[in-house]
Amino acid sequence: MNERTQQRFVPHGALAIHPKAFGALFDVIGATPPTLSDVGVAVVSVRGPLMHHADYCFDSYEGLKARMREALALNPRAILLDIDSPGGLVSGAFDTARELRAMCNTANVELRAHVEAQATSAAYAMASAASWIGVSRSASIGSIGVIDTLIDATAQNEMNGVKVQLVTSGARKADGNPDAPLNADAIAATQERVESLARMFFELVVDHGWGGDVESVAALEAAVLTGEQAVAAGLASAIATRQQSLALDALAPDAEATETGTGETQMATPMEDAVASLRKMAEGDNEEDAKRARAALASLESDDDESAEDDEKDESAEDDKEDEPAEDDEKDESAEDDKEDAKASASALRIATQALAKVHTMEANAAKARASAERAELIASRADFGDDLIAVLSSPKTPLATVREMCANLAKGPTRTGRSAAAAMATGTRGATQGDGSASRLAPEHKSALDLQMGLVKMTTETVSDSHRLTFGAARAMTAAEAEKGKR
Repeated sequence: MNERTQQRFVPHGALAIHPKAFGALFDVIGATPPTLSDVGVAVVSVRGPLMHHADYCFDSYEGLKARMREALALNPRAILLDIDSPGGLVSGAFDTARELRAMCNTANVELRAHVEAQATSAAYAMASAASWIGVSRSASIGSIGVIDTLIDATAQNEMNGVKVQLVTSGARKADGNPDAPLNADAIAATQERVESLARMFFELVVDHGWGGDVESVAALEAAVLTGEQAVAAGLASAIATRQQSLALDALAPDAEATETGTGETQMATPMEDAVASLRKMAEGDNEEDAKRARAALASLESDDDESAEDDEKDESAEDDKEDEPAEDDEKDESAEDDKEDAKASASALRIATQALAKVHTMEANAAKARASAERAELIASRADFGDDLIAVLSSPKTPLATVREMCANLAKGPTRTGRSAAAAMATGTRGATQGDGSASRLAPEHKSALDLQMGLVKMTTETVSDSHRLTFGAARAMTAAEAEKGKR
C-alpha cells in the first residue's frame, strides 16, 4: 500500500483562502480527469489548495482550465464543477473564474457547481462562474476576501547575532521584507492593495449574478457561511446532494429563450427540448440510436394521448357541477384550475426528464465511442511509438487532448521492425512468438547486467573529459573489435 503523502500549504503573496488553511497539511493528490455521467453531464473536480501555475503538490488554475477544455471536448449537455477547496492564490483566480464562464458560454454549455464540503475564497470565485450552485447544509461557503502577511524578523535576527542591511532603490521597495522593521507606511500600503483586490473579488461575484450587490457582499466581512446561510445570502442556489446536482431535474432550466422568425422571444420548455433532441437523433446516421429515439417519441405521443383523455374526463366532471351557486362555481373552478396546472406541470416534468435522460444517455455513449475510435486512429498513425508510450496513451485515464498533442507534436522516430501502423495498438507481453527470434526477451538494462555477470561483455577503463570535469578510470563496455584485439 502506498503511503499517503502530505504537503504544507505556505505560499507567498496575497491569498484568497480560508483563514485556517494557510500552513495546514493537505494530501498530495493528482488531478482527476473529467468524467461524463450517464445523463451527459461532465464532472470537473476541484480539490485542495489552488496555485496559479501547474504545481507538483496542489491543483492550479492552469490545470483547472485544461480540465475544462477536456470536459468540453466530451460534448456534454452541461458541466458540473465538483468543488472541495479552501481557495488559494489571488494571482490568476479572478481571471480564471471569468475564463471558465466564457469558455462554457462560447461552447453553449451550461456550467453548474456543487459543494459538498468547502468552497471558500478563491474556490468560491471558481464556483461563482457557474449559473447554479448546489450546496450541502454543512458546507463551508464564502470567505470572500483577501489576506496578505507582513513579517518582521528583525528581533529574531538580532537575537541570533545576524545583522541585515537592505539596499533598495525606493522607499517602498523593502515593504514586506521580513528583514525590514514594520512601519505604518508599509502596513497602510499593504492594506490598500488588499482592499483593492478584495473589491475586485466582490465585483466578480456580483458580475456573475451572486450576492446581490457589491455593498452586500462586502458587508459579509469575509465570513464563512453554512450551506443554508449561503442560500439565504444569495451565494448559492439550493440545498442539494451531489446526486441531485447531477440529476436532470436539477440541471434542466425551467425554460430557455429562443428567437422566433418574427424576432420575438419564445420560451422553450424542457419538454420541447426533449422532443427536439429526440427528433434530431431519429434522423441521424446511427440506425440503432435512431430506432431508440423513434421509440421514445412514440412513448411520448402515447403519454400525450392519455393526458388528453384525462382532460376530457375532467371537463365532463366540471359540466356536472353547473347547477351549483355561481360563487361556489368560481371557487371550485379556481381550485380545479390550480390542481390541473400542478398536475400538468408535474406530468410534463416527468415526461421531459425521462425523455432527456434517454437522449443524453445515447449522446453520451456516442461521444465515448467517437473518442475511443479517434484515440485508436491517432495511436495507429504513429508506428514509431514504443510499447510503453502506447500503453499510456491507450489508457482512458490519459485525456484525449494529450493523445492528440503527442501524436501531432512528438518528433517521429524510425518505425519499429516488424511493426505496422495498423498493429500499433497491440502491446502484449514479449514472448517467443514475437520479433524475429533473435531479440532478447529481457529489458535492455537487465540484459546488459546479465551479459556482464556471465562474462559475455568485457569492460575497460578510460579517461572521460567534458567542459566541467575530468573523470579517470571511467568504466566502459568494450566493442567487439576491442575484445578481439585483446585476445590477440
